[in-house]
Amino acid sequence: MTFRRNSQVLDQRISIHPDGTFTIVQQHSGNETVTSSDGIRLKGRGVYRVEYLVDYNGTLDNPEDDLVLEDGVVFRAGKYDLSGRDLCAESLRLTA
Repeated sequence: MTFRRNSQVLDQRISIHPDGTFTIVQQHSGNETVTSSDGIRLKGRGVYRVEYLVDYNGTLDNPEDDLVLEDGVVFRAGKYDLSGRDLCAESLRLTA
């Protein structure tokens, strides 16, 4: 099985909160393809945004001690064959 991704990731917005956390919204754009050894393909292309809530542990200038508290996709546009699927289960199905 082969997994290929050609994408770009950009920080769209970073908001610092008074409770010791910050939020990052990243935009991912591009395409990805999963191909089995017998040529079965699953494809994805488009744009999606992921939002991360991070505890910076009182040291905003030290990313080493940051802890991601929550993350999730907040926007998706395009065609994603893998959307809502378990990539590990699909890998087993494609290589069986």
